[in-house]
Amino acid sequence: MVCKVKNVSKISVPPKIILILKMMSSPTRYKILSSLKDRKRMHCEIVNMVDRAQPTVATHLNTLIKNKLIKKEVKNNKVYYALQPEIQKLMKTIEKCIMSNTARC
Repeated sequence: MVCKVKNVSKISVPPKIILILKMMSSPTRYKILSSLKDRKRMHCEIVNMVDRAQPTVATHLNTLIKNKLIKKEVKNNKVYYALQPEIQKLMKTIEKCIMSNTARC
């Protein structure tokens, strides 16, 4: 049976939303983002917090940088990573919403 419906508009989802959700769908990347929600951190801190091998973390960090979810800063020969401001707000909103167990966020 073919469903024939007239005047149905197609749903359009902005590519940036799809990209952000895709980046957050990886448990390792989500842990990295979560580790940065309160402050910037050095690479070694992130490796210890997410409990993954250094090369794995480096790959995920580069993916997050490339997709503009985090930024990389070099100060006094030390490399720091930080969330982009809009991603920081989004992380806090998502966690608050999910942890509140309510339908309204």
